[in-house]
Amino acid sequence: MPNPDERLVWTIGTEYTQQFIADLPTAIAFLDSDMHYLAFSRRWLEDYRLDGREILGKSHYEIFPEIPGHWRDVHRRALNGEAAANHEERFVRQDGTVQWLSWLVRAWHDTDGRIGGIVIQSEDISARKEAELALKSEREVFMQLAAISSDYFWELDPQFRYRSISPTIAPRSGLDYLSYLGKTRWELPFIGISEQQWVAHRSALTAHQPFRNLEGGLVNVHGELRHFLMSGDPTFSPDGKFTGYRGVTQDITDRKKSEETLRKIAGELDDLYHNAPLGYHSLDSNDTLVRINDRELSWLGYAREEVIGKKKWSDLVIAEQVDRFQHRHDEYRRRRDLPSTPYTVVRKNGTTFPVLLSESPNYDAEGKYRSSRGMVVDNTERALADALLQESEARYRALFENMNSGFVLFEVVQDPQGDPIDLRILAANRFFELTTGVRVTDAVGKYLTDAVPGIEQDDANWIGTYAQVAITGEPRRFEAKSRVLGTTYAIAAFQPVPRQCAVTFHDISELKAAQDKLSESYGKLQNSMQQTLLAISKMVEARDAYTAGHARRVGLIAGAIARAMGWTYEACYGLELIGLVHDIGKISTPAELLSKPDRLTEFEYAIVKAHPHAGYEILKDVDFPLPIAEIIYQHHERMNGTGYPRNLQGDQILIEARIVAVADVVEAIYSDRPYRPGKGLDAALAEIERNRGVLYDEKVVDTLLDMVRTQGYQFPR
Repeated sequence: MPNPDERLVWTIGTEYTQQFIADLPTAIAFLDSDMHYLAFSRRWLEDYRLDGREILGKSHYEIFPEIPGHWRDVHRRALNGEAAANHEERFVRQDGTVQWLSWLVRAWHDTDGRIGGIVIQSEDISARKEAELALKSEREVFMQLAAISSDYFWELDPQFRYRSISPTIAPRSGLDYLSYLGKTRWELPFIGISEQQWVAHRSALTAHQPFRNLEGGLVNVHGELRHFLMSGDPTFSPDGKFTGYRGVTQDITDRKKSEETLRKIAGELDDLYHNAPLGYHSLDSNDTLVRINDRELSWLGYAREEVIGKKKWSDLVIAEQVDRFQHRHDEYRRRRDLPSTPYTVVRKNGTTFPVLLSESPNYDAEGKYRSSRGMVVDNTERALADALLQESEARYRALFENMNSGFVLFEVVQDPQGDPIDLRILAANRFFELTTGVRVTDAVGKYLTDAVPGIEQDDANWIGTYAQVAITGEPRRFEAKSRVLGTTYAIAAFQPVPRQCAVTFHDISELKAAQDKLSESYGKLQNSMQQTLLAISKMVEARDAYTAGHARRVGLIAGAIARAMGWTYEACYGLELIGLVHDIGKISTPAELLSKPDRLTEFEYAIVKAHPHAGYEILKDVDFPLPIAEIIYQHHERMNGTGYPRNLQGDQILIEARIVAVADVVEAIYSDRPYRPGKGLDAALAEIERNRGVLYDEKVVDTLLDMVRTQGYQFPR
């Protein structure tokens, strides 16, 4: 029997009780032990869209046939005196609608203490749940937008310390956002914010005022200065308590760079405008000067304030040309394609000089004349420029004719189907004549096959190559040997206009011969270097008979690993050579320690461990394509920092040293040592696989394992 203080006792049938239940503000229903309705509140009817006259006395399961099985089990347990509750559960109605409910089910007792049925109290929390789901959805959308936005969102606590910041700031700006957390903005190394600005900013925060567009910069982990624009608003709890700030930071680095570029361009344009070799001016709708460049002012002899807003350009020409200017100016207002007009302009000092004036009108949206721009050329200088141009053209022609590179301009000749069949020579210089033996005057206007007999039989497809450039417009640079002319050329071909190909070429026969000799010399030098390093390796091994051939095999294995990793031939070859001398430091190790048949003592081992540093000292001044001395210094270092002599770890170890380390370990395990026989290949592979990523580089280990197990790599003997 429940404790009387805990059980719900109800006298069935009293009108007062029925009315009390009906008026309850919550959704509540009393059912008998057979789950028939005895009483219910109006809120119950409203929440479940029921008619009280239709459900009184009826089974709860008849009214709600969709009730799930676990709820029916709750009802059965409640009839045995067990109470149950759920603060949030989804209820799918028979018509497909969904309600979210918070409910409580317990037994009620009659006045004799017997369980008379159950009482169900529920609350429709659908609106709240929908709001939560909507809020969650909005937050997800916000997070998605934050992830793709170029802006960074942040929150400050009441002490103005960063509480959170968008992690997207890290990959985009190169800033460690975690270092922000727990710090105030003025504790961060911002650049470009004056002390006065900091005082104003902190005052605004202290007064809980919004702030806008605080600009500053930070140096990121890459040493790059990033510029930011920050805005924020204070936040308050529902009871009005200040909770901090929330805001957005915009990375304006690109904008700052663009602004700087625009300022530079504007300055360059302004400099170009004022210092151009031509005079420029602008006239308003009344033809009064409103702008004029320094060049034109220098010609006129006036100061800018003497003409801007005070003179018309017609005031500057001689009296007898004023009518001509006005007539011509009116024509410019109506059309834009008039040629330049000659005038004689009067300087401030009264002297005159001839000019050419070109005008360009501007119109508003309705087509009404608004202003015009003028370009002025000093005819005296123009004549001088023409003379200089003619002289320049003469020099260019002399250079063109006498330069040590050939030039030919071809036009493609096509058959009716559009296929190229020949090239017509349009122009050529004297080098062409020297190369082919055909005079330029005889070649111009002829087909290439006629001008240079047998050229179509050459190994180089001249007609097809040049025709493709002339038709597609794609330039070509290449080397080719002409069997007919007996010369190797470096050639550049481009399309000056459609269907034409301009070709420059020069004889590189002697250069190719010199390159072949240089390549041969380089090969000999490489062989000499290899023999030298091999001799050094044998000198080291002569002191240690047990490791004879060890250095050579380490070099071959290291080079093979590098090749499998996609390294260049030169890098792989260099690694093989480094392998030959990786133990060169053992020259300074006592021979009795190198050949000792027993395990070394701790003191003896410390002496042997000094050989990487000794090797570094021997080779540190050697000029080699790879950092040979540092690689030898590091070849006994391990990824987790347990190696020697400097306990380097991870990326502190050069990748070349990591490759040599794996090759060295594998060769040492499967070969005989002074104190033990060789353990074989399986033991060597097991060692590097077991310590993959711990002692040895993962990628290097994986590469070697794949070489042996998949590609059938055989270790050198």
